[in-house]
Amino acid sequence: MSNQQLLQLFQQSWAKNKYWVMGRSQQAYNQIRLLAKHNQWTEEKQRTYEAILASLATVPPTKKTTRVVAEHIWGYFKKEATIQEKVEFQRLLADEDIITKMPSLLKQLQKKYPHAYLAQMRWFDE
Repeated sequence: MSNQQLLQLFQQSWAKNKYWVMGRSQQAYNQIRLLAKHNQWTEEKQRTYEAILASLATVPPTKKTTRVVAEHIWGYFKKEATIQEKVEFQRLLADEDIITKMPSLLKQLQKKYPHAYLAQMRWFDE
């Protein structure tokens, strides 16, 4: 497989997985971004990327990482959300159960205000 084909495969995978990675480890997220710098992809980089993804499979999200991902995803909805949805989002950001409650709200918003890009991504425990 050519490096260009590998790059395309990586880009498709990263578009799907970046919020999932961010929800587990900011360090891993940054490491992958560094790998992808300059859009030069190799088999070695692909193996490293796959190893990072595999290593995160057993890493649960934290309140902090869930908050970071939620704020990123919220950016897609904030202009069209109702006042009640905005209040609920802000309330959940401070909720002790953010890890279990926030995904549900964001999935409801995605259903109500669909965004094709978000529909192809895995966010939390998908």
